[in-house]
Amino acid sequence: MIESLQLSSHDDVAVVRDALAGMEPAGTEEEALDRIRVLEELKAACAAAQAWETAAFDHHRRRNEADRGVAESRRGKGVAAEVALARRESPARGSRHLGLAHALIGEMPRTMTALTAGRVSEEKAMVLCRETAWLSVHHRFQVDRLMGARFAGTGVRRLASEARAHAQRLDQQAAVEQLERGQEERRVSVRPAPGNMAYLTALLPMPQAVAAYAHLHQAAATAVGTGAAEGRTHGQLMADLLSTRLTGQDEAADVPVELHLVMTDESLLGGGAVPAWIPGARPAAGRGGPPAGRRYAGGGVPAAAVHRAGVRAAGGDGVSASGVLRLAAADGGAA
Repeated sequence: MIESLQLSSHDDVAVVRDALAGMEPAGTEEEALDRIRVLEELKAACAAAQAWETAAFDHHRRRNEADRGVAESRRGKGVAAEVALARRESPARGSRHLGLAHALIGEMPRTMTALTAGRVSEEKAMVLCRETAWLSVHHRFQVDRLMGARFAGTGVRRLASEARAHAQRLDQQAAVEQLERGQEERRVSVRPAPGNMAYLTALLPMPQAVAAYAHLHQAAATAVGTGAAEGRTHGQLMADLLSTRLTGQDEAADVPVELHLVMTDESLLGGGAVPAWIPGARPAAGRGGPPAGRRYAGGGVPAAAVHRAGVRAAGGDGVSASGVLRLAAADGGAA
């Protein structure tokens, strides 16, 4: 057993990482559960350590830039992106982690103490910071104190709701201003999901969101009750009704779209099984039949135009400029 372990460099941390990687699974149920608990606490402690290192990196970078005469307004510009690179995450998430580090260290000491001790997860700490981000430092300290006893046994959603309630009670004027800012951020976005699906997300003011959902829910329930469901579940009907009422078409294939694909010539013209890629998304592959990309390009999606297809460069994920093809699949032909 290790009596004490002093970590003073990244090499020391790597030793701990390698030791965990080589740990044999537990031999009993009790030992396995104990390890799960301690490892969860270790994850939280690592998140706290990362927060300290993130703040330290930001401090060192800004100080070095000040020494070089960089204008104050430009200091620390690339810190979030470099933090994201070190964490192997997106720049947006790097920015959130940078904000979390400063909030935990400077404004939420009880949450930081609990995170360091493994009594609260990084997810819960991030939720608390998010729900209090618009408060003054003084009020944020108060929420931090009030929520200190609620970490154990409280789920993420419940914790967020309680923190939001405390924040709104402590500063009602700021809460109203926050709600008004939230309405200005309404938007619609789309992101890929497994199985050639996608998430269509609308960020709306609460009354409009509830009204839209209730309308779809009632319409789907009516279809089920009148026997018009045609074997579809209530959830499937809601999804179909959403698509139908947004596009004005009964079938998704009837909606004119332009789809960007990257695929090999073998997959496009022959029997190649390499899946096509939708840039910025994921492979468009099918199981037990021709790849989905070939169906799109060959007219399987009637009103769709495949704007671009290309050949992957050998040994990489790039597209060879000499292998770019232009397709017009709206009529099933290629040019």
